[in-house]
Amino acid sequence: VFPVKKACRKLGSVNWMLHNNVHLRTSDWYNNPFSSRTWGSVPELWAQYASGFLSGALIPHGEHRPLCLIVRSEDILRNPRVIVEELTRLGLPRNGNPFEVIKDSLP
Repeated sequence: VFPVKKACRKLGSVNWMLHNNVHLRTSDWYNNPFSSRTWGSVPELWAQYASGFLSGALIPHGEHRPLCLIVRSEDILRNPRVIVEELTRLGLPRNGNPFEVIKDSLP
């Protein structure tokens, strides 16, 4: 989350989050459906996110809505095979590799 105007953010201050328009910037490899959207403040952005999460509608009514599924991180950690199988059953495309649980993280 960044201020729309490229202003200096004072170290230790959150005023820029409360009193400035903000936008959501992501990595180039991520398809951000909100790339041209701004919010009046970080709390306004958070309120939309929380509302969408709780209602299952991550994008406001009237806008193009891609298929979105939210998977809790604890479910992925505890039952990765079940989660991948269910996502596949729901139509999430998979590569041809058989599923294998990763037991060790990257160094």
